[in-house]
Amino acid sequence: MEIKYYLIWIAISFAVFGFLETAVDPDLAIIHIILLAMLGFGWCKEDVRARQIVEPTGSALLVAAIAVLGVPLYLFRSRPAKEAWVGLLKCVGFLLLCTAAYVAASFIAESMLY
Repeated sequence: MEIKYYLIWIAISFAVFGFLETAVDPDLAIIHIILLAMLGFGWCKEDVRARQIVEPTGSALLVAAIAVLGVPLYLFRSRPAKEAWVGLLKCVGFLLLCTAAYVAASFIAESMLY
């Protein structure tokens, strides 16, 4: 799967689980966490393949286990500094977009319930 599809699925998951965790059951968050770990792992592996680089040791596992630490470390270990900073800024923007999708879906679910 191409890198962009991993990112699309991550964004969709935030919207879907924002709705489901509010409308159905907050315990569904564990499923979301597992899904995000799998998508993060896949994204890292696909990025390595697309860039044709040697994967920095343990990067995919770290991205899957602790994304907030793993993604920046992966970026700085796999790219020149300037590229890594640009990538990190893109990640922050993407995270804000995902958070907005989650919150919007949660508000929609809540408005449907009350």
